[in-house]
Amino acid sequence: MSTNDDTPPPMPASPQARIALAVMEGAIPEIRAFVARECQQLLDRIKELELRLAEYERHGVKYFGVYTKAQEYPKGAMVTRDGSLFVAIRNAPAGDAPPSDSYVLAVRHGKDGRDLR
Repeated sequence: MSTNDDTPPPMPASPQARIALAVMEGAIPEIRAFVARECQQLLDRIKELELRLAEYERHGVKYFGVYTKAQEYPKGAMVTRDGSLFVAIRNAPAGDAPPSDSYVLAVRHGKDGRDLR
């Protein structure tokens, strides 16, 4: 038996099988285009997420101390207020005090303790 890559595969014997083969062969370009589009969308999303991750890794999280209403805080800034720690999830304008939509609570303040003497 010779193996020649140029030899087309044998045609199916039944008319139904030939129709099915023709339909599948006609669908292959559409399937290939669909897969390419979907893969490209995923690759674009992965690239976007990699850029965002690199930004976080480059800047990290910075503690700015106790919240001051006269100061603006950039995304990722950590501030304390009333004993709780907040992280800015977007750039927070001056006067936008935590808790607000610009911050997420990272650590809630504890209860006031008593001297254990």
